[in-house]
Amino acid sequence: MKSDSPHNAGTLSRLLHSVGGASAIKRLAGPGIASFAIKTVGAVLGYGMMVVMARMMDAEGYGQFGVMLNASVVFNTIVAVGLPVIIMRLWPEYMVKNLPSGARAAAIHGFVIILVASLLMLAVGGVMDQFGIGASKLGIVGGAVAIALLSAAGGFSDYLSSLLRAQDYTIWSLAPRDIVWRIAAPAFCGLLLYYKGHLDSVEAIRITAAAMFVIMIPQFLLAFRLVQNLTKGAHSQAAWGEWRKILLPIWAASILYAMIQQLDVVVVGWLVGSAEAGAYFAAQKTANLLSLTMIAGGLIGAPLMAAAYHGNKLDELRRLLRLLALAIGTTTLIGVLVLAVIGGHLLALFDNEYRSAYTILMILSVGFAIDAMAGPSAYLMQMTGLEKPCLIIMAVAYAIVLGLQFMFVPKYGMIAAALANTCGSLIWSVSAVFVLRRCRHVDPSVLAFVKKA
Repeated sequence: MKSDSPHNAGTLSRLLHSVGGASAIKRLAGPGIASFAIKTVGAVLGYGMMVVMARMMDAEGYGQFGVMLNASVVFNTIVAVGLPVIIMRLWPEYMVKNLPSGARAAAIHGFVIILVASLLMLAVGGVMDQFGIGASKLGIVGGAVAIALLSAAGGFSDYLSSLLRAQDYTIWSLAPRDIVWRIAAPAFCGLLLYYKGHLDSVEAIRITAAAMFVIMIPQFLLAFRLVQNLTKGAHSQAAWGEWRKILLPIWAASILYAMIQQLDVVVVGWLVGSAEAGAYFAAQKTANLLSLTMIAGGLIGAPLMAAAYHGNKLDELRRLLRLLALAIGTTTLIGVLVLAVIGGHLLALFDNEYRSAYTILMILSVGFAIDAMAGPSAYLMQMTGLEKPCLIIMAVAYAIVLGLQFMFVPKYGMIAAALANTCGSLIWSVSAVFVLRRCRHVDPSVLAFVKKA
């Protein structure tokens, strides 16, 4: 694999121009192995980070931490305005069409929009804290600004990662957040606990946000230099008018996807209390280990999907999708079996009482398995111009999930939230594969091995 040197910035561009001729396996091998390795290490560190945080706080505080952390993931998709996905789609498209000025303009617009969105988010958080909105229900005082800070950090981090990944900077795009941040954040929280003797949930969120901002500085400097080196041109003046048309559906789909993945903990905390939310949070984070291959496959595959589709290389796209479907499906199913055996022990790492969430863990794991069988459907739809159908399917799926949760969680607790989540995964997966087969004549799921699109 190449080194992450500025002199190699053109590697992805050359790769994209030759997308129809090279083997999918060869094209995925170097960056794919690096992405998977970093994501694997990051998943272990991220899980360890959550365990350490649980050990540093009481059950109530950890539940509040989980609610705020997951809420910040949803809100950082609002701050990011769908731009991490958009830049992964447009950068390869502009480079394939030999329009570097368009890629430059899109990247700069992205920085400006996220900055404005972050400032607005912080202002809203300040107003909420001033009037104590949500504090009485969740027992979190002054948490809105902390959530806003972490949301802003997450939005910038997601965008920088996608921008660097689109330029083939695998290590620089992933390692700072997936590795460095997941070591630094709990370490800083531990130092505060040592000197103060107590760590509350709001302090923990503020520290994790500060750590993320610090580790982003080198990424930002590299990305800024790369973008500035691109050619300016007349096309850059028209770029905003071209890509803003896809902004809203991709943005809304990103928000909905985050809500589907993260908001369960917030709903549980809101409806049945922070202590229950802590147990659900532990089960959710454990089940999230199953998404490792899907995330890595999407990160490396997204720009290649866009290049193959917009280069009218459907056979190459189908080969790429079959490879991704095999890797994602196989590893996820193995992961489900592993969690079935040791899931209870993993939950006990957070707190021995969390063993009771084993059933929740397995229900959520089934949802991840269903999603894996559908392959990188969301990435593919957004890379091939199906952002509006993607949004509609997600909206319907999540409306059903949220409706079921508000109907049944007050009576049946965490298990109702988990079952509703898995139901949403099924609705999304079946619908997305159907639309892709019908509208783009490609299939990202394991069905591609037995039935042609």
